[in-house]
Amino acid sequence: MVADPVVFPPDVDKERARNNWPMPALLSAEIGACTGHEPGEHYRELAHHLGEPVANRVEASTTVEQKQKLAKLSPRQLISHSMQTKF
Repeated sequence: MVADPVVFPPDVDKERARNNWPMPALLSAEIGACTGHEPGEHYRELAHHLGEPVANRVEASTTVEQKQKLAKLSPRQLISHSMQTKF
């Protein structure tokens, strides 16, 4: 038996992942063939008009007590301060 060159996380369906891997490459080639521009060019144009995506995520360690409190939160208890929107 030949060793698998691709390492998958334990929760991934390996057969499904192997069968679907060419799809992003094929889609990228199709976008290039149909539009005459590579997907990266389309992305840069969108980013120019709409702005670069920004993630304002803070990585922080938590205690067990904090994790328990966070697990009890409902979506309605969260407020997005950047958009002043309740979820």
